[in-house]
Amino acid sequence: EAQRMMSRVMMIFGLAPAIAPIIGGLLLKVGPWPGIFVFMALFGLLLVVAVAVLLPETHPVQKRTPLRLGAVLRSLGQVARHGAYQRIAAMTALAGASWFVYVGGAAILMSDLLGRKETEYWMLFVPMISGVILGSWVSGRAAGHIGGRALVAGGFLITLAGAITNVAITSATDRLPYVVIGHALMSFGASVGFPTTQLAMLDLFPANRGSAASLATFVLLTLNSLIAAVLLPVVSGSVRELALASLVLISASILVGALHLALSRRPWRTTTNPDDLAPAT
Repeated sequence: EAQRMMSRVMMIFGLAPAIAPIIGGLLLKVGPWPGIFVFMALFGLLLVVAVAVLLPETHPVQKRTPLRLGAVLRSLGQVARHGAYQRIAAMTALAGASWFVYVGGAAILMSDLLGRKETEYWMLFVPMISGVILGSWVSGRAAGHIGGRALVAGGFLITLAGAITNVAITSATDRLPYVVIGHALMSFGASVGFPTTQLAMLDLFPANRGSAASLATFVLLTLNSLIAAVLLPVVSGSVRELALASLVLISASILVGALHLALSRRPWRTTTNPDDLAPAT
């Protein structure tokens, strides 16, 4: 049931990268680019009000962690020092980064390399985010029928196949819609495995899941920021270079996953299902 719920969360979460560039393109049609930041500030304020007014706290009072800096840092430190957590977080972040290359590099790919307008970014994001939503749906449907180990391995191998397909296509052509086929396969495969890896990290810390979730998100966003700031300027000379960078990232993810399996005392377990993806160490 947790995997089904996490897959629904991932489906909703996957909509944001598709909607955001489309909104940004529309804002650029009606005003100068600083207007995007005004929109973000107003939208952020709206979210704060919505959370304060509409989102009740569901965590029992007796199980809440005191909102004190020392307690928060100790909790995060406990999570960060856990070897299995480090490996699962790295594996998940690298797999996500393999197709986030195209989210962070959307402007470079669509405008500079493919000569498309801001309002045409949907040609990149609709196939990619369709893969996210479909992959998350498959993960939810597979819950209870396919073990976590097989689901993650299968999903990440599909991502690898998508990256290889991406390199092959971009080596032959740089035209739409061909250059987005690999992206859709990659986002689909990664999203098949993501709900299970997320649960695996949470299950390592049953009494401290908030810190586990927070740190995993921090690792993912930090890696994506580094890719946008450091990697993309280096590999944005052609669609093939972007594809090769994406292939390297998913290959690194799979290598970390293999290392994780090798270092775990028992291959896979969780607090609820012995076939799911949470290591014993």
